[in-house]
Amino acid sequence: MIIILPSSLLYPLLTRLFPSFQDALDLLEPLSSDPVDFVRQGALIAMGMVLIQHNEAMSPRSAKVRKMYERVIADKHEDTMAKFGAIIGQAIIDAGTEREENKE
Repeated sequence: MIIILPSSLLYPLLTRLFPSFQDALDLLEPLSSDPVDFVRQGALIAMGMVLIQHNEAMSPRSAKVRKMYERVIADKHEDTMAKFGAIIGQAIIDAGTEREENKE
């Protein structure tokens, strides 16, 4: 039996099951390339929630996730739901940070 959870419930569940964010990323990384579009969308959003306000110094994997977001958003053949998940995930991952690209 497969249980499908909305992405809003995924983050609290992941923080309870995996106290370390690395363990949560290990679970979410394969889901980000799942063939089902809404699973990928939820995984991309949840990865942003796990890595919120993390930079490359705190977590080297955040750079890899940011590159994946850029690739998904730029690919014109990518599914719309996955693109939406990458856009929301990227916004969440940058929430409250002062990134140099955002400064003018």
